[in-house]
Amino acid sequence: MRHLVVIARVVGVEIVFVLGVGLVFGAFWLAGLAGGLYDDYLVRAAGDLAVAAVVSALVLIYADRIGGVAIDEFRFGFCRRDAAFSAGMVVLILAAGAGYVAALSAAGIRSVTVTAPALPVLLVGIVGALGVIHEEITSRGYVLRLLLDRYGVGFALIGSSVLFSLSHVVFKGVDFMLVGHVFAGLVLGCAYLASRTLLVPIVLHAAHNLMADLFLQGNDSGVSLDIAVYHFAPSWGWNWRLPFDLALSLVQLVAIWAWYRARTPASTPDEIAAPLTSVTPHP
Repeated sequence: MRHLVVIARVVGVEIVFVLGVGLVFGAFWLAGLAGGLYDDYLVRAAGDLAVAAVVSALVLIYADRIGGVAIDEFRFGFCRRDAAFSAGMVVLILAAGAGYVAALSAAGIRSVTVTAPALPVLLVGIVGALGVIHEEITSRGYVLRLLLDRYGVGFALIGSSVLFSLSHVVFKGVDFMLVGHVFAGLVLGCAYLASRTLLVPIVLHAAHNLMADLFLQGNDSGVSLDIAVYHFAPSWGWNWRLPFDLALSLVQLVAIWAWYRARTPASTPDEIAAPLTSVTPHP
C-alpha cells in the first residue's frame, strides 16, 4: 500500500507539471503568441518565466494539499558557502562548453562560426534560463524528497533522475539526451542533498541551459534564438554531445564532493529541513 501511495503521488505531480505547462502554452496560443515561443527571444523568455511561476505554484499547492510535503519544507536558503560554490560552478560550466567547441573547431572536427549575440538578446536569454525553477521544485524539491523519505538516498537519487529525464520526453521526444538528462539529474540531486537548498541546483541547472544555448545549440532550428555564440551545422549527434555531457557531470559530482565534503549530505527529509546551523558549522 505504501508503494502505491508513492506512485500515485509521483504520477500526480507529473500530471500537475504537464497541465501547468499546458495552461501557459494555451494562454500564449489564445494571445496569438505561440509561434513566438520558438522564434522570438522576448516571447520565449516571457514563456519560460510564466511556466516557472505557474508550474511552481501548482506543484507547491499540490505538494501541500495532496502530496504530503508542506510548502515550508521546500528550502531556498543561501549561505556564503553555497553562493561561492554556485558562482564557481557557473564559471566552470560556461568555460567547459566554450572550451569544448573551441577545441573541436581548432582540431578541424567541427566548422564553427563565432558571432557575438546582441546584449539585449543575451540578457533576455539569461533571464529565460531561470525558467528551470519549476523543474527543480518538482524533481528535487518534491520527487527526490518523497522517494528519500520512503526508500533512502540511492533509490531517491536514481529514481528522481530517471523521472526528471522522462519528463523531457513529453516536450522534446525520445533521443540520446535522455541519458544525459539522467546524469544531469544525479548532479542536481547530489547538489541539493549536499547544500540542502534548492537554490544551488537551480543555479547549476540554469547555467547548464544557458551554456547549451550559447555554445552547443548552434541556433539549430531556432533553438537558441540568436543567443548562440557558436554557430555550426549539422546539429550535434550523440557521439559528440553525450561524451561531453557525461564528462561534465562527473566533474560536477567531484566538485560537489570536494566543496561539501565537510558537511554530511542530507539522507532524510528531516535533515534537509533542519536549520543548517544545527547540522554543521557554516561560514
